[in-house]
Amino acid sequence: MEESQKNSILLSEWATMNQRIDNIDARIWQGAGILLVLSIGGLSFINWSLPLSLMGFFSVITISVVSLVILYIWLLVFHRWIYVQAILGHRIREIEQELGLRFHRYARTIEYWKEDIENIEDEETKIFISELKENDPKAYNNISKFRDAQRKMKLGRTPIRKSLTRLTVLLMIMWLSVIILHSTMLALNNT
Repeated sequence: MEESQKNSILLSEWATMNQRIDNIDARIWQGAGILLVLSIGGLSFINWSLPLSLMGFFSVITISVVSLVILYIWLLVFHRWIYVQAILGHRIREIEQELGLRFHRYARTIEYWKEDIENIEDEETKIFISELKENDPKAYNNISKFRDAQRKMKLGRTPIRKSLTRLTVLLMIMWLSVIILHSTMLALNNT
């Protein structure tokens, strides 16, 4: 196989994998948005519509438990999608290394950057930074300056996995709070 034909195949694979990552991102954000809207809507419905009675209590418990189960399943699916993205990202970085591309390798480098290269836990990033520093000092200096500027920004540095896990846990806590609140209110009304 010719070098240009091989490069063309690799670029096609790179583009396809980027598209898959984008599709997974879209599914993740759509799913998170739907769950957020449904949870807030469900909480509003429970607080404004259900009477404080035994039947209302069982309705609240049922809705809350179903919501907790759905959120837990979402958490599992979400983490699976993130795992698939990591696999695709790894292959993308292999292709970038072979073709001399840097887009995803830069993104990973900025995420794992440490001033002392030896303290970087991610071996792939450690190798890339060392090679960049040795073979392309100008690019190394540029990414170093960019990373320094990014470090000053507090927003936008939390990975999607942490952000959406926190959001899901927060929604789960809200549903557990509803169960506790309604159980307490029912107990107080019956005394």
